Amino acid sequence: MTSTVLPRRIRRTWLIGLGSLLRELIEANRRRRDVAQLESLPDYMLRDIGISRSEIGRTVRDGRDDRGA
Repeated sequence: MTSTVLPRRIRRTWLIGLGSLLRELIEANRRRRDVAQLESLPDYMLRDIGISRSEIGRTVRDGRDDRGA
């Protein structure tokens, strides 16, 4: 008798992959939201927090490089 239920190992692997994909989607959404918030700030506020407009994407993606502020 063959079962249509996936073996436990395959199900676990599939669920781990699905969880990783979900985490990546959530993180990508957070990055888009953070970029949009920073892009909405005027230049003087960006200077106050120590980044320029051209650094927004890199800063959100990689974090700040605190250069002895």
